[in-house]
Amino acid sequence: MTRRLALIALLLVACDEPTPPTDAGPGMDGGGVDAAASDLCARDLDCDEGMFCTEHLCAPGHAMADARGCVLVGDPCGPSEACDELGMRCLPAECPEDPALRDADEDGHELVACGGDDCDDTTANRNPGNAEVCDAAGIDEDCDPTTVGGTDADGDGAISAACCNGSTCGGDCDDSRPEIRPTATEQCNAIDDNCDGAVDEDGAFCPAGTCVARRCRAANWETVFDVVGADLTNGLVVDQRGNLYLLADTGGDLDRDGLVEARDQYLISLDPDARVRWFSVVASRAFVRRSNVALSEDGAILLVPLAREVVAFSSADGHETMRSTIVADARWDYVSVDDVARRGDEFIAAVSLAQSDPDGGIFDPPIRRAVMVLRLDSSLSELGRRVVEAESGFVEFNAMGTNASTIALALSTPSVDLGTGSLPAGQVLVTLEPDLSTRWAVPAGGLTGLAVAGDGSVAAVGSFSSTWSPPWTTGSYAVVGAPDTFMAAFDSLGEFRWMNVHQGPGFDSFQGVAFDGRDNLVVSGLFSGEMDVFPRGRLGPAEGECDAFYGLWSVLDGRPIVVHTIGGSGCEGVDYMSVDPFGAVVIAGSFLGTATLPSSTSYSSTDAALFVARISDF
Repeated sequence: MTRRLALIALLLVACDEPTPPTDAGPGMDGGGVDAAASDLCARDLDCDEGMFCTEHLCAPGHAMADARGCVLVGDPCGPSEACDELGMRCLPAECPEDPALRDADEDGHELVACGGDDCDDTTANRNPGNAEVCDAAGIDEDCDPTTVGGTDADGDGAISAACCNGSTCGGDCDDSRPEIRPTATEQCNAIDDNCDGAVDEDGAFCPAGTCVARRCRAANWETVFDVVGADLTNGLVVDQRGNLYLLADTGGDLDRDGLVEARDQYLISLDPDARVRWFSVVASRAFVRRSNVALSEDGAILLVPLAREVVAFSSADGHETMRSTIVADARWDYVSVDDVARRGDEFIAAVSLAQSDPDGGIFDPPIRRAVMVLRLDSSLSELGRRVVEAESGFVEFNAMGTNASTIALALSTPSVDLGTGSLPAGQVLVTLEPDLSTRWAVPAGGLTGLAVAGDGSVAAVGSFSSTWSPPWTTGSYAVVGAPDTFMAAFDSLGEFRWMNVHQGPGFDSFQGVAFDGRDNLVVSGLFSGEMDVFPRGRLGPAEGECDAFYGLWSVLDGRPIVVHTIGGSGCEGVDYMSVDPFGAVVIAGSFLGTATLPSSTSYSSTDAALFVARISDF
């Protein structure tokens, strides 16, 4: 452009020179030519040759003028640019002169430096014609820094935050859970529901009460089901809305409408304020196993184990929706579902198998036992199975815990190799991958309850009745009561983290353990006599034969933070426990005689009465 301006300046100077006479001959300097007046330009436009890279001025009589009176003054490009006649554009100096080099990766897109739209001419995987994809490196595949590629795994309309395009990333901070997304309502559940980087900020939703320290603080409540005969709890689970579902052997006026329901096995649903939503007869009392009820990921289906079947019920109204009979190899003549749980979008069933002696009588004990683990989808179709057995002896189920991707099992076995090397006879703690292969396995002893945290770490509770040497640490413990109880923790790789033993005169027993999602373990159980809860002192003496307890223990070191008891004239126990998403703990158990429940209200019963309590403020 500087050259062009300089030429224009020279032309302006030349305009001050005398105009040559009309009869003058050809110029002697070779620059001008004779031409008829009608052939001379009258304006710059008359000099336009239709070329992009040439610019002319109309200056008849100028020494550099051609026959038309036009003077070439250069091109429209700047001093650091090259003129591209074919492309009718000005190219930066760094743009190759050879057109073939302007699309080195041959993807049909030229360099941005050459006026093209290819942001990386070294690879054909980056140009505006490509789809943006999710990659850990944050590469801009479509040369548009505002787009983010990737699948929406949970179908909530938001791309995973793990998918980035340079500094622009997707907004979904958990692409495995559709309820977590940028447009979600923040709930008081110790989770960043709306992906804004804050957890349970001001205004976080609570179904009851207000959000304080990541828990919905509301009035505690309790309800008692009391009929003639012993009431038993067989399972408990709480959904994302705070509704609870109780599997129980009970009866009486369940819905408080003045009509007495016959004693049977019921599935009962209560809302967050203890109002009965519905109840449904599950099956004959003889067919309900001792273990749990599971809730599907979307909260729509409840799964109950019934002998060798699993039965699904609607969480909306309790009607049965489907059932499936568990089928094992023909050699197993005894099949019984011991426990069910949810892992992600699947149901997991722990099934006990037994093989009888073909030459024995019908009352002879089995010659072999095994445990089968089943994966079921929401339609109860089988997705996979694994049978854990030994060459000889019994493999027996003790406890199960799950999270979204992990199954933890406590099994009693002879010497066995579960895929990580030979383990001694006794109890083992094993975790399974999504495909049911072994993740890790360690020797254990006396485990009665398991919980799996979101990161895959495992908390275990158990008991011992004689001098005990824990297999995961040194030293031994002499029994004080009969039995004494303990809690232990393992990281996601199976490495031992910590253990605490709780003892005292009389028996002590942990019966339930769960992670509350707030850096605590919720633990329940019962004791007779006294129970050490160092550094919180001792529980007891028990008011009657035995008292129940529940409380918070630290995830970091397993020490109790706060512990409460339920006392009375007989024996009280917390059989099942669940943590709702809003931080409240729901416990279900029974008492005989009189009992003072968490509200400090005293109740009495001539038989074992079932109670349910929700504790949101410890």
